[in-house]
Amino acid sequence: PGAPLIPSPPPEAVLEVGDTLVVAGSREAVEALKRTL
Repeated sequence: PGAPLIPSPPPEAVLEVGDTLVVAGSREAVEALKRTL
């Protein structure tokens, strides 16, 4: 059920309401992503 898992989405992928984003990386990289979103 639900949308397919995309382990490495392309740059043009669009996040939609209800999507789940799982992030792995250094603390600094994750914090940088949080600032971007």
